[in-house]
Amino acid sequence: LGNLDARRDWGWAPDYVEAMVLAARADNARDYVVATGVAHSVRDFVQAAFQHVGIAEWEHLVVVDPEFVRPADPTELVGDPSRARSALGWSPTVGFHQLVGRMVDADGVVDMKEDEYLRRLAGLLGMEYQEYSDLVLDYEIDELRDSFEQLRSPPPPMVQAGEKSKPPPPPMVDEASVRFVLPPGAFGDDDN
Repeated sequence: LGNLDARRDWGWAPDYVEAMVLAARADNARDYVVATGVAHSVRDFVQAAFQHVGIAEWEHLVVVDPEFVRPADPTELVGDPSRARSALGWSPTVGFHQLVGRMVDADGVVDMKEDEYLRRLAGLLGMEYQEYSDLVLDYEIDELRDSFEQLRSPPPPMVQAGEKSKPPPPPMVDEASVRFVLPPGAFGDDDN
């Protein structure tokens, strides 16, 4: 993570959408600041997330990387939603800790679904779950490493000596040599 002391106004997107709908339906068009009006630090967010899953001592689990600290970032960003409250009757319904809990829970649901999917694929491929999971993780790490290397490399030249500007030709793929083989039942009982 970057600066744990940066303070931001964390809010629940559906609350903000409700404010936008109220503003769109208002008799007079005006500008509204949609915010909670309360700032919490990134440290507060991380602590609340760990507390939500029952981990009180979290500091040793988090690494602050100076590369992610942005010196130009303001120390605190917090909005004043008083006009939205008075003119639209709007106020946020989800508090900070509830917001963090919902985000952690949603991430857990995604992780459980991904885990279930990986277990099913491992079974279809005749592999143990851990073996397949490690293989997928190694592949993802390699893909990330390749992506970062591509970002560091200069882009390919767009102009050849004596030619007009044009992008390089797309890579050629011999479609006859590409095939996917899945075991029967890979997509459930009905393979149609």
